[in-house]
Amino acid sequence: MLILLFLPLAYAFWRMDCGNVQTGRIDPILSPGQIASHVHKISGPNIGLSSTYDDLISAPCTSCEIQDDKSAYWTPKLYYAHPSGFEEVIDNGMTIYYMGRGFNRTNIVPFPPGFRMVSGNNSARTYSSDRTWAGDGLDFSGSCPNYTCTSGNFTPGNTIPSRPIADASTFKCVGGNATETPNLQYLDCPGGLRTQLQFPSCWDGVNLYKPDQSHVAHMSEIDNGFCPPSHPIQFVHLFFEVTYQVNSIANQDGHFVFSNGDTTGYGFHGDFLNGWNMTTQTAALKNCANTDNGGLIQACPPLMLSRTAQSSFNCPEQPPLIDEQVHGTLTALPGCNAGTSCSPTPAPRINPTSSSPQTTFLPQSDQTYNNWVYLGNTQDLQGNRVLQGASTVNNHMTNELCQKYCSDRGFPLAGLEFSRECYCGSDVSASFTDSWEFSMVCGGNHTQFCGGRNLISIWKSTIPPVRRTIPSAVGETLGNLQYLGCAVDIVSNRTLPSANYADNSMTIESCGSFCAASGFPLAGMEYSRECWCGNNVGSFESSSCTMACYGDDIEMCGGPNALSVWQVQGSTS
Repeated sequence: MLILLFLPLAYAFWRMDCGNVQTGRIDPILSPGQIASHVHKISGPNIGLSSTYDDLISAPCTSCEIQDDKSAYWTPKLYYAHPSGFEEVIDNGMTIYYMGRGFNRTNIVPFPPGFRMVSGNNSARTYSSDRTWAGDGLDFSGSCPNYTCTSGNFTPGNTIPSRPIADASTFKCVGGNATETPNLQYLDCPGGLRTQLQFPSCWDGVNLYKPDQSHVAHMSEIDNGFCPPSHPIQFVHLFFEVTYQVNSIANQDGHFVFSNGDTTGYGFHGDFLNGWNMTTQTAALKNCANTDNGGLIQACPPLMLSRTAQSSFNCPEQPPLIDEQVHGTLTALPGCNAGTSCSPTPAPRINPTSSSPQTTFLPQSDQTYNNWVYLGNTQDLQGNRVLQGASTVNNHMTNELCQKYCSDRGFPLAGLEFSRECYCGSDVSASFTDSWEFSMVCGGNHTQFCGGRNLISIWKSTIPPVRRTIPSAVGETLGNLQYLGCAVDIVSNRTLPSANYADNSMTIESCGSFCAASGFPLAGMEYSRECWCGNNVGSFESSSCTMACYGDDIEMCGGPNALSVWQVQGSTS
């Protein structure tokens, strides 16, 4: 009998990092519409109990680098069982590999919309010798490159090498014992415990999902080889890596256990719910799945179009969908799992999707928006700012807020940085790029981007700005304040004597808030940095309210012996 030689590994792949976006008993593949039996750590978009392909592709963001991949990826959470409770083992998301592997890898097809699959056996607690499949007595047509064969066709009697399916899941102790094992054998790991999960790469070509997973099959060597005749369609090979920080646990009085009650590791498993933009996936498979580029997304143009290095910042972990504790130290593992007690099943608590960050507004050079034209992104370093005019920081920053801030101060250029910073200027000399790879969403509007780390997004006004002065007239409003006028104030006879403070960050708004909180209807600013509160003013006869506020140079904060007086709207003086 002729034994076929092992197909040499191809190293064509791409690799992307994914942060955690949700932790909880969610599994829309095996438990659709229901609370799952155990806790998963999920990467990708913030999924729900019954998420579908349409839900995924319309999700506002993904915690993975490639924003055109809204697929959901999940694996069990790891805990450490102390006598007093279950301590969470920290991980930092996962790394997802898309590999060009297999005899038929040049004919890889995209994962279709609605496709889903699971790898691993949740209930396994021992090693199984069941193998992928043996090609004994099967007839194959076509050539066999990189294999030893007697002719252009495989003849009856040829044997294709196979591996135990249990080898699809392995563990590697980083910085410790170098042996790779299919179970939790070596746990003294200075660099953490890396779990590695290989997914089936062969499809029957008909079923998007079957509960017994029979719609998919592993290649003969799991991560390489042939697809069986029953599953002739070749997918790209999907591979998960998750590193659990077992080194952070004082491993003395208990044992490690996965959220499904598995202390052995044989029951490790993972789920994949396709959410790819089909155009992007198809182009990436065609151009990058069989091209050796070291796994770099940067070397794959179709992927770089939507890649961001700030995915974990722009799409951070959301509060647990199921209202139960999953982080920290737990008294019991949530759910009903072998070897653990059952915790009560809570009612689902659904978080509004509006609370999820969104990344939808990506302007390109020369695009006009609200009378501002986008110039591009450029590097910006502290100590050598690109825009050196006025600046402000606001945790609720938006494109519009920064543009108005600069325009009000007479600057035609507005630049946004680090999610919440705004810089203004009159001119700029820089090299711009349309790349949003390192950009961060705005603190005040998660559908917009506001620069990034040392990266500034610059807009230019199409209308010549006119510097404002606030107030410009009696009766003008600013938030919940209305301007009454300028009143004389002298030290021996204060006009508003009830409460006061002084501050070098004084603004009209801060003084108004102070007086309102102190229970007074009137707020007055003086000498740029003083705030005075009271109940009434006799007359407004001064014309000396010409000093800019220390905290905002377009706002007027009184003058020498002169009070700019504002009334808190809704109150009476």
